[in-house]
Amino acid sequence: FYTIAFYHEDNVVDYPVKDFLEKLEQMIHNEDKGIMRNIKGEYIRAFLFYRPQPNQNRLVMPLGKLKSKNKPYCLNEENGKLEEFKRELFDLNSLAYDSRNKIMLFTTNREGPRIDMVEEYLNSFLPKNLEIRIKIEAIMHNIGLESVRNAEFVRGLTISLDLGASLNQFYSDQIINEENNLIKAFRNMAFAGK
Repeated sequence: FYTIAFYHEDNVVDYPVKDFLEKLEQMIHNEDKGIMRNIKGEYIRAFLFYRPQPNQNRLVMPLGKLKSKNKPYCLNEENGKLEEFKRELFDLNSLAYDSRNKIMLFTTNREGPRIDMVEEYLNSFLPKNLEIRIKIEAIMHNIGLESVRNAEFVRGLTISLDLGASLNQFYSDQIINEENNLIKAFRNMAFAGK
């Protein structure tokens, strides 16, 4: 969950985000070629919105990141060979916005555009000389360990510790030795987590 608003420096500007998003939607309807933008080296674009009925205060905007690697293959039925799929493919995330409560929800497909890319994408439609920008800020929610314990579908817990290549190799070498305290600590954590 996020808040989304226009800001001038650190102050919220009273301009409806819904109006801005609807102007963007109009560009999509008009098949404007400028709807696809290069953001941080990735091509991002918005697609036609979904509006749940009958409430028009909510909209869902799919956003896609152009798939440039690991494209799927399809069967050429004429010669029986596999060929790379030629059409543009996108990894998607969706932005859902409720204009009444001024709150936003964002899905988290790891391959799709990240929230910082979406913020930059939306800002790319604002004129550079305009001194306002869109800010998307996470609403912090402390889930706590109790929620994890009570979760119905927890399949696993991953603890990732990245200390850099040289230190990772050092700890990897140390883990092989059963007498090491680090491996004992990880085993204790795994036992306690179980």
